[in-house]
Amino acid sequence: MRPRWVYGLISAVCTVLFVASAVVGGIADERRIGWLSTVCVYPAGFSLGIGLIMFGRAALPDGWLRRQMFRFPPSADHGE
Repeated sequence: MRPRWVYGLISAVCTVLFVASAVVGGIADERRIGWLSTVCVYPAGFSLGIGLIMFGRAALPDGWLRRQMFRFPPSADHGE
C-alpha cells in the first residue's frame, strides 16, 4: 500500500494526460485527420479510468468505505 499522496500524484498526471489527449484529438478532428482523432480516444479513456481509480484511492481513507458499508452485516434470514 502506497501513501495517499502517491495516488493523488498519479491521479493528477492521468488528468494531464487526459486533457492532452483530448486537445490533440480535437485538433486532429478540426484538421480532418481521422485516424489520429480516433487513436486519441484510447489513451484518453485509459488515463481517465486510471485517474478516477487513483483519485478514489487518494480521497477515501483505506478501508473506510468498506467498513461503513458493512457496519451492519446482512441479516441471516435472507428476508424470509
